[in-house]
Amino acid sequence: MIERQTEQPPPFPLLRKEGEACSHSGVPGELRKASAAASAVPPPYEGGGQGEVVGKIARSALFVLQSPRVLACWWGVVTVILLCVFSPRLAAAHSGGVVGYSGKQGAICTDCHGGGDQPDVNLAGPATLAPGATGTYLFTVHATVSRQPRAGFNVAASAGTLATNEASEQIIGGELTHRNPKQVDADSNTTWSFKWTAPVGPGTYTLFAAGNSVNGNGGTSGDNARATTLAVIVGDAPVPTATPTPTPPAATATPTATPTATPPAGTPGDANCDGVASAADVSAVLVAFDGAPRACAGVDVNGDGVVDADDLADVVDLLF
Repeated sequence: MIERQTEQPPPFPLLRKEGEACSHSGVPGELRKASAAASAVPPPYEGGGQGEVVGKIARSALFVLQSPRVLACWWGVVTVILLCVFSPRLAAAHSGGVVGYSGKQGAICTDCHGGGDQPDVNLAGPATLAPGATGTYLFTVHATVSRQPRAGFNVAASAGTLATNEASEQIIGGELTHRNPKQVDADSNTTWSFKWTAPVGPGTYTLFAAGNSVNGNGGTSGDNARATTLAVIVGDAPVPTATPTPTPPAATATPTATPTATPPAGTPGDANCDGVASAADVSAVLVAFDGAPRACAGVDVNGDGVVDADDLADVVDLLF
């Protein structure tokens, strides 16, 4: 008896050879060949059952492995799934503080946050310092809407050294930022006080500050920010030359009035006695807070006889 010979296809048929044209039926020639090869792989044995299942799996795997476009499609599906899973984390807000968004490099918090109402911001403190001297500054973020009850900040300097003045602050890369978003007070204000040590070289230096008013949803939507700057002149303070004045006769001498702790009657919050309540009054309180002589009785804003953080808070509340 002569056995019947059955021609078997090669186990791994080659894809389209170099120079071979693709099929004109709408399906690339390499995919048609891979599909035909997969169909030609015989099952382990006839009769269905487990052998038929294994055969189908083998044919499907061979089809995918020999079809680059099918593999590319699967990679696309995997990429989309990964983006859907991890993109919310990528968009999460920097609730623990972030630097590089004070405006010094051009960017502020609105590079990531948006959709909310812009706050009002104010940076106050000494506008002049001696070389190497340290001043205390106050940055205020005022929320303009109640749906943004928290705030964060970032402060940088063109030179000199920044330092924290509160436990809620931290230094990262020489810049100042929050540790956690701060809740607004009863007047919708959030404040941070910090210190800046001037360079030893004279000149005009700039403090950059950006405040982000947020809704606290953990994301970047429904927030907004605003930035400001403060120029500080660093140099030797000129020593005024005393001009001799004639001593008046004893009979016409006017007794010196004894200063009292009660602030003068006038504009509330006028800490420098210029007749106007403005950001300059915050600077006047900060200067006295650092131990400088009181140039005006109004620097004790609340009239308790002591210039302290309560006076800072009172003058800020009066301004806003």
